[in-house]
Amino acid sequence: MEIKHGNILSVDQGIIVHQVNTLGVMGAGLALQIKEKYPIAFKDYKEMSEYYGNDPKYLMGKTLISDATQGIYIAHLFAQSSIGRGALRTDYKAFEDGLLELQGHIVRFGLSHLPIYFPYKIGCGLGGGDWGGVIKPLINKHFPKATIVKL
Repeated sequence: MEIKHGNILSVDQGIIVHQVNTLGVMGAGLALQIKEKYPIAFKDYKEMSEYYGNDPKYLMGKTLISDATQGIYIAHLFAQSSIGRGALRTDYKAFEDGLLELQGHIVRFGLSHLPIYFPYKIGCGLGGGDWGGVIKPLINKHFPKATIVKL
């Protein structure tokens, strides 16, 4: 895994992974920035959330890939069933299940040639997850060639 400094939304080609909730809301953090920059990605996410009735039972551990613009794909990793601050909201099993599903999608959709980008401390800000002890090791286990982008 490589760590680079910069804005993850400045990449010109690749798969940008971010954690989402099951409520169909992208109201803060990187999710809000993605919603504003890539409205089609929000539309896809909202439609999937609504299709499953925003039910965590069906959405947790899933990953949806949106074709945001030429060469940029957004991977919505459903690993959070609630929103708020000050509590652990990232579900580690759902996070890992989402990574596994993402691996399958990348192969199935012929995206293996693209670089994969994760935001530094994904699932640890608003999601309250443990970066060094859980999240980073999971990313390294399933995507050892990924790039972590740190502001």
